[in-house]
Amino acid sequence: MEKINLIALIVFSFSAISNAANIEALKSLNFANLNFEKMAEVEVAPVKTAAPAKLIKGYSNTELVTQDLIYKFTRVANDLRRLRLNTAGLTNDVKRLQSEARIIASSGKTDPFFQNNLRKMSYDINKHLTAAERIRRDMRQLLHITVKSDKLHSLAKNMEWESRTIHSSAQFGLQNAATNLLRTVRSAKPEIIGFTAQSTASEITRNLRTYSSKVKDNHYSVTPLLLKTLL
Repeated sequence: MEKINLIALIVFSFSAISNAANIEALKSLNFANLNFEKMAEVEVAPVKTAAPAKLIKGYSNTELVTQDLIYKFTRVANDLRRLRLNTAGLTNDVKRLQSEARIIASSGKTDPFFQNNLRKMSYDINKHLTAAERIRRDMRQLLHITVKSDKLHSLAKNMEWESRTIHSSAQFGLQNAATNLLRTVRSAKPEIIGFTAQSTASEITRNLRTYSSKVKDNHYSVTPLLLKTLL
């Protein structure tokens, strides 16, 4: 606390008055009862100012992080985890079909189940495409309602890892497996491998390229969520 010399303050105020009438009036005042020694000891508390919110470490909109918002983030993270597992399983299935096609092409023996397996594969890919599109829409919705939060940022980081893994698996594993499948099917005689096998294998390869593109978009869509939730 700072001490202020009130005597000096009063003297300074008196000297600032230039009107003679006012000076004469001041002469009539009685200062006998003023205890200047005590007044000089008066302590004045400094004014305290509130720190701006932006300077407070760890400031966040924690009151806006509702359980419903956490649930929505968690649901998308879980959907991405399932899509990652499904992508790995899909890659193994395509490799298995490619192995079956190679056996048919090298042996010259017909497999009555091969064309049905190809059609089932084509159907399964469409389901994965739908799942990837739904996740993309959900992430767009999260971007409009999210707030800065450690909890949400942690979930967003988990989503980023899942989506990056899916993208890498689709780009370097799944697409290569589909290309090898199509090449092997084309190497076999249509009457042996099946007359619809080539068209179905071409459709599978084309759809898997589309799938790879969609999961790539999902991966890039997580970055804005990371930024908006970061404290």
